[in-house]
Amino acid sequence: MTRRDMLLRTGVGMLTLSQFPLGWAAPEGAPRRRILFFTKSSGFEHSVVKRQGDQLSHAEKIVTELGDKHGFEVTCTKDGRLFTAENLAQYDAFFFSTTGDLTQPGTDKNPPMTPEGKVALLEAISNGKGFIGVHNATDTFHSPGDRKAGN
Repeated sequence: MTRRDMLLRTGVGMLTLSQFPLGWAAPEGAPRRRILFFTKSSGFEHSVVKRQGDQLSHAEKIVTELGDKHGFEVTCTKDGRLFTAENLAQYDAFFFSTTGDLTQPGTDKNPPMTPEGKVALLEAISNGKGFIGVHNATDTFHSPGDRKAGN
């Protein structure tokens, strides 16, 4: 087992043991909470988020299964065009396993987020939407300056 496999399995195990996501299951009869899981790679594409054809990546499968098990809905995408104020309004949280400047096509060749989409994301989070960034998300948007200006 490689170090990467061990970390992945340990992390997933801890999420499962901790009864993830604490407090996220919607009360009976209430609408399910919704997460947008974004796995675009504008920098290095990690194997855990790489898709084979139309099949979900390993990470997308795990997060989708957790959603099914714990009563929240997961939408998986690599398409940055989904980042509009109107579309983001339908989600409760955004989960990033991303790399690089997501406003650029990058290595995975999926459509990038527009500068306006980046502003819409930051505004949604500023207005109370949740944000989760894992592992490689720390290698996303290396940009100094005014974030609202799309930098």
